[in-house]
Amino acid sequence: MWLMTALRGRGGRYHLRSGDAVADLAPGSIALFRHGDVIVGEGVVRKYVREPGADRSRTGAEVEYGARVEFAPDAIRVYAPPVPVAELQRLIGASPDISVPRGYYIVRDWSV
Repeated sequence: MWLMTALRGRGGRYHLRSGDAVADLAPGSIALFRHGDVIVGEGVVRKYVREPGADRSRTGAEVEYGARVEFAPDAIRVYAPPVPVAELQRLIGASPDISVPRGYYIVRDWSV
């Protein structure tokens, strides 16, 4: 639900707590969203800005962030059914190892 409602409702703005979490995200990159052991959807990057800022959480608390990814709202998709991480790992091979949650990985092979 978060992908289709909250992320789209924020105009596709996604905040990263650390500005060093992702080296670079070129416009047009496809980011996959993971929840637990499944890939639940994707978004197409419109812009990546590595600068600190602050925003309000759902509870109203101010939360600081180190970078911002802007996704094209119309290019945010939810997978039904979700794709198991193990299946994606099988498709991309042994490297990079995507088994660890909360990681940021780059897969350059578009045939995947």
